[in-house]
Amino acid sequence: MSKQDFSILIADPSRFDCNLLSIFCREVNFRTIYQAQEPSDAIEKVLNHCPSVILTEAEFPSMSGGELVRIFKRFCPTATILVCTNEEKAVAEMLKSGAAGHLPKPTASTQRMAFQRALADFGCECRKGVEA
Repeated sequence: MSKQDFSILIADPSRFDCNLLSIFCREVNFRTIYQAQEPSDAIEKVLNHCPSVILTEAEFPSMSGGELVRIFKRFCPTATILVCTNEEKAVAEMLKSGAAGHLPKPTASTQRMAFQRALADFGCECRKGVEA
């Protein structure tokens, strides 16, 4: 299974950040990319598609990041959930709730390559789990 067979859901309340992260994900060969700006939309996409990777922001106005991770894990236990935020205080709760890792949200063009390398590394780990 190649990376292009993997789907990714980007859950972030910022449409700009969703679009930017989608571009970065396409550049590391994720071909099926879902976006959600609201937790309810993200949960619906998880129920309908069960993406390989879920990249989620920690802060949503209507739901805590930890609660969202627990819901994702319940409905799509095979997904690798990554917290993509610069809000450090929420990361520990999300990791405790079942997120696999944390990727700082890229805030400058110089961070783009580091973000893409880290995402690709998590994608490789996902692929190993699927092929086993």
